[in-house]
Amino acid sequence: MSGMVGYAVDHAERGYAVFPCRPRGKTPLTAHGFKDATRDERTIRHMWDRVPDANVAAACGASGTVVLDIDAKHGADPREVIGDLDLEAHVTVLTGEAPERSAQNPDSLSGNRGAQVFFRGDQRTAQTAIKGVELRGVGAYVVLPPSIH
Repeated sequence: MSGMVGYAVDHAERGYAVFPCRPRGKTPLTAHGFKDATRDERTIRHMWDRVPDANVAAACGASGTVVLDIDAKHGADPREVIGDLDLEAHVTVLTGEAPERSAQNPDSLSGNRGAQVFFRGDQRTAQTAIKGVELRGVGAYVVLPPSIH
């Protein structure tokens, strides 16, 4: 297996229900978005036949996964949040670098990368009391490595 479809199949074999998103983006390429996520290899290969360079995303609920999304663009420093919550032992994926502060992103920690911390669970998506930190679960999806967005 090569290309993004290989990563999609690999993620599915690890238990994630996956679906394609626009190349270099987060917009789903399926008719029903994350509701079309699957672990079925044949279906996955068919999805990526149409857009081979599509990003790989996972439906959190269908994957039994909850993700703590720490967004430096919205003022959350992943090192501080992960340390304060004692989450160093959990699977963590670094995300994009926060842009320079601007009217659109007044709290941005420019130059810092965001992070996503993965857990098993079935919690619903929710805001947290921590600025720039969201819990993504049932009813949400996340883009998986090595996707670029």
